[in-house]
Amino acid sequence: PRLRHAELIEQLLPHAPRAIGFDVLLGEPGGAEDAVLADVMRRTGRLVLPVSSQPGAADLRPLALFERSAAAIGRVDIAIDE
Repeated sequence: PRLRHAELIEQLLPHAPRAIGFDVLLGEPGGAEDAVLADVMRRTGRLVLPVSSQPGAADLRPLALFERSAAAIGRVDIAIDE
């Protein structure tokens, strides 16, 4: 659940990490929890989200809310089940 992700990320904040790689594709809406997770991501200032490319298909990107909240976007190579 996205609230759990937000809690876990928030636990990292006091440790001042240089970067947080969050390798979870957030391409589908998750309801009211999205705003909570996006807020925590924004407050870290150091969270990186993935974008995935599949041959012959458009990139799989995070929802715009999350993409705006992330410090950066990085490419990952994964095979998505059909």
